[in-house]
Amino acid sequence: MNSNYIFLVATTNSKVCWDGDVRYNETLVGGINSGKFTDNGKAASMDICMQSCCKKTDCDLAFMIEDDCYSVACNSKDSCKTRKARPTNFYPRIAFTRRFQGLTQHFIILSKAKVNLLHPILSNFGF
Repeated sequence: MNSNYIFLVATTNSKVCWDGDVRYNETLVGGINSGKFTDNGKAASMDICMQSCCKKTDCDLAFMIEDDCYSVACNSKDSCKTRKARPTNFYPRIAFTRRFQGLTQHFIILSKAKVNLLHPILSNFGF
């Protein structure tokens, strides 16, 4: 690489949340005693309901009945086991969150002129 440029690498912690498979016509074995239910209002889809769940650090699963969306923080692993729901018109759905925390590296290429200009800011980050 040209010596007029500086290559910077920044490492940050990143948290990623995504939904597992949607389980249709299933409910929680423990019912309302499975955990803490937070009402997220109406949701047009399970994907949107899951986005609400992922915004909460304590959400283990998204639960929908008709178009009502709930985030559930399970009391324990066993308390949020699922079973087939009795036939209803409520169309219950469940999707468990999958969370990953890891390191993400960001690669930045700056000209030396930009580095000189940004030096007061970059020095705060150890560059």
